[in-house]
Amino acid sequence: MQRRCFLSASTAALATANAASSDPVTPAVIGADGMGHGHIRNLVKRPDARIATIRDIDQAVAERAAQTVQMETGQPPKLEADFRRMLEDKSIQAVVIATLATPAIPQPNFLGCQNI
Repeated sequence: MQRRCFLSASTAALATANAASSDPVTPAVIGADGMGHGHIRNLVKRPDARIATIRDIDQAVAERAAQTVQMETGQPPKLEADFRRMLEDKSIQAVVIATLATPAIPQPNFLGCQNI
């Protein structure tokens, strides 16, 4: 399955799972540059999603992404420096990881999806 198909299917599945509730899904985003910013721009257009937290290794990139969210939704997301603290937040229902896969950058160790 291609990455874009997976993201579309995952977002649709998440929205469907949340359809019984009037509350929006609250995802967090790890990696807010390039494709990550594209995912953020798509998520802020969805009425059934509210980006709760953004994590990027580059603070300027995270702040730019937060501005995008605030301009579109009127609500600023939380900026988190440590993804582990972000995952401890019980209000986060999904995590979008859009980072480079390189050994030089520590990556979260996830296998598939995890209920957090």
